[in-house]
Amino acid sequence: MTARVDWFRLGGVANVALGVALPVGLLGWGGGAGGTLLLVATTVGGCSLAAMGVDLAVYAGSHIYERPFDARESE
Repeated sequence: MTARVDWFRLGGVANVALGVALPVGLLGWGGGAGGTLLLVATTVGGCSLAAMGVDLAVYAGSHIYERPFDARESE
C-alpha cells in the first residue's frame, strides 16, 4: 500500500479519523459540569489532532514540521 500512497499521508488520514472519533466516543458519558468540561477538552484535542492530520495528508506536514516529508534531500 505504501508503494502507491506515502506513509505520512496514510498517517494523516488516521489522525483525522482519530480526532473525529475522540469527542464522539464521549457523548454517552452523561451530563453535568464534569461531563461537559471533558467533552469540550476532548473536542479541542480532537480538532487539533485532526488539523495535524489534514496537514500531513494534504500538505505533507509542511506546516507542523521544519521540512515537508516529500521534500527532496539536498546533496
